[in-house]
Amino acid sequence: MSVFVLIALSGTLRHLGVALPDWFPAPQTTGPETDAGAMSIGMTVFLWIFLLPFIAIGAGLIASTLSYIFGRTEVRIQQNDGGVSTGVGMLSWRRRFDPTAVQKVRIESQQARNGSENKVITLILTCGRLVKFGSMLRPERLRFVGAALRKTLTVGRRH
Repeated sequence: MSVFVLIALSGTLRHLGVALPDWFPAPQTTGPETDAGAMSIGMTVFLWIFLLPFIAIGAGLIASTLSYIFGRTEVRIQQNDGGVSTGVGMLSWRRRFDPTAVQKVRIESQQARNGSENKVITLILTCGRLVKFGSMLRPERLRFVGAALRKTLTVGRRH
């Protein structure tokens, strides 16, 4: 995969008139048939379009691995603003909710795509919206966070 990306990158840079450094691992283009690079502009565009799904899948795998190793799940609750943030640093996914609109806090089983079963924390809001998170938390941490949220968000209300 990386070889094809380097070929596409070298073709793109050559068509943009950028001289490639000697250390750049691009295929050698010598001979009479190569003036601006071995590939035409059309072939370069086609190669980028062809590689796009592979690059996206690779980036997704890298992001999920980093999230699994270094990621964190964080719940922040303020006066009229709540949010669940999951991810690594600036690459986190944040879902906002109104803490006063939380009806119930549940720990539920959720069917994963591969057929296994995960436990998740589900916040049920008065508007019917569900906020689910915590599928990668250890069981004891999942129970702790669920109990803390239940106590914080549903004090004085029925469960």
